[in-house]
Amino acid sequence: THLPYFHGSLVPVEEWDSEMIASWARRLGTPWAPFVASILEANRISGKDLTTLVTSQNNEECCPSKDLEEFVGTYKEGPGMTSSELKSFARAIESLMRKGYFSTVGAVKLEGLLELETSGNDDKVGGRTCSLVDFAGQMEYLVSHQLLLSSLHTLCVVLQPAPSFGNSQSRHSGSWMYWARFLRALGDRRKGSLLLAISQLDKVNASADTVQSHVNDAIEQELTAIRSRIPNISDAPPLRLDYRPKGIKPMIENVR
Repeated sequence: THLPYFHGSLVPVEEWDSEMIASWARRLGTPWAPFVASILEANRISGKDLTTLVTSQNNEECCPSKDLEEFVGTYKEGPGMTSSELKSFARAIESLMRKGYFSTVGAVKLEGLLELETSGNDDKVGGRTCSLVDFAGQMEYLVSHQLLLSSLHTLCVVLQPAPSFGNSQSRHSGSWMYWARFLRALGDRRKGSLLLAISQLDKVNASADTVQSHVNDAIEQELTAIRSRIPNISDAPPLRLDYRPKGIKPMIENVR
């Protein structure tokens, strides 16, 4: 029921099995997404079958094929779909086939400036300005990744969701090591220029001591492994990004 691991998400769509296709459909985030995911599962639609679900009119507009219309029309365990929703789903399929792999391009892209607080000798030079760029980690940004991230003056933050530690089924499992090795391959970096961070702490059941202990142990294991192989990791402990109401203010102070 899962898409490939984050760093394995470049698996060609043609090789996706029916579970991966259904998982992709659920992630579309529309009211009809669960319904179409169930249809795809019921008909065991795999990546190589997607071409049978769409067609084009006058070689331009992408539309649902007769097969897709029949699948939706005969599936009774759900609310059904309007013609407009069916066309939207066809366009989503066409977009997936055109890219050829799982991509979240456009979902996260941030660029801006951050004024750093002055301290010590920085008062004499008027402080420093840091440029923030989030590329979403996708193939489309690979060229700009290499142009910007290979600089000796770049500080990089690598995030991994807390629930993925010790969970080999998570598509984010191993993200720390993957991106640290990627950055190392771009060239020499200053020691301490790679910061590690943990996100989605709110999704770990803090009331269950065994779960919390398992996650913390897994984090320590991965931290030990990555520091033994990557020399540029900061000596500081990983940033713990807690977005729960009571955790936001302490988190901001810790990041500062």
